[in-house]
Amino acid sequence: MQTFAKKSRWIKRHPILLLILSLSVALLIFRTLLPSTLLYFVNNEIQNSKKITGKIQDLELGVLSGRIVLHGTQIAAKSNRDFDVNLGRTEVNLRWWPLKKGRLKFDLKIVGALVVLNIGGPSKKTEDLNKEYEDLRREFRATWPTYLNSLNIDDLNVRIIDRSDLAIPIFRILETKVHLEGVSNRPENQFEPARLVFDGRTSGKGIFAGYLLFSGIEANPGLKGEIKLRKMDLRFLNPFFRKHANLDLESGQLDLFFEFAVQDWRVDGYVKPILSEIKFIDLDKKKEKGFWRILWEQMLTFVAWVLKNEKTDQIAAKIRFSGQLDGPDTNPVSAFGTLVRNAFIEAIQSGFDRDLKIKPRLLPKKKTP
Repeated sequence: MQTFAKKSRWIKRHPILLLILSLSVALLIFRTLLPSTLLYFVNNEIQNSKKITGKIQDLELGVLSGRIVLHGTQIAAKSNRDFDVNLGRTEVNLRWWPLKKGRLKFDLKIVGALVVLNIGGPSKKTEDLNKEYEDLRREFRATWPTYLNSLNIDDLNVRIIDRSDLAIPIFRILETKVHLEGVSNRPENQFEPARLVFDGRTSGKGIFAGYLLFSGIEANPGLKGEIKLRKMDLRFLNPFFRKHANLDLESGQLDLFFEFAVQDWRVDGYVKPILSEIKFIDLDKKKEKGFWRILWEQMLTFVAWVLKNEKTDQIAAKIRFSGQLDGPDTNPVSAFGTLVRNAFIEAIQSGFDRDLKIKPRLLPKKKTP
């Protein structure tokens, strides 16, 4: 009885200390149970999704710092396996102050990512693309006001598998760095276009870089982008050339410039391929090939020589496209004309021409339906 009385007196004398101890114990329990509870909730939401499947292996939570770290994230399309995503370490940093105003603002950093894309299936119509995008936009908008301040991805690797009848070898994008900023589900509150910047390597030891500006996740987004690819060794395409053209490419290098703009689900743009050091036969290996194979490759070498610009020693063309996003039109005659013009009149210059007819609206509208 005396012991109980002493404890009661001690508690009355040190209420603040007792409160601190109680809060510490509660916080310890909270920090111990919350990560596993949150991990279970997220994985359950993924499994119940109609569109994706996957799993997160582990989760770390910093309650006071607002930091969430995910390990071993695996996401894939549920129906046709169009894509598979595997993420190494994903760090989410929440900003507490906007939460007081009912807004979610955060930064995202991913280290180590592998994305597998399966292409070559039937293309979707503009109406279907528009509907899918609108459904996704409305779902995203139905959540809290959310603002992605920045997304940084280090060491992104993409494997593109072509399932079409004229499939090219697996194309790889390697060691890519990606930076995305200014994306919100309330684009009417944005004052600048969202911006995506990236650079990395490709199959054939190519070096690529590019950017995309867009007006945010709104009903009718405007987009503008540029991508350049330099010094890609085309010999990695030899399995494709042997199967479909019965030839070997002994040497060849590709530079490519791609510029496009989108507005009202219409696209305008061009692709400018520039080929150099093209050679279809190695005379030291003549004895390994039949007569008709050698003749075919010599003819192609002659055509390449004719179409090569003497000053730049390059074969180049500019292929324009425009129209609905699901199936833009091209003009083969015009493209061939640029090929001939490069060879005999004026060399096509490397770089971007920035002569697109569509001038997209890159600032979001102030009111979104």
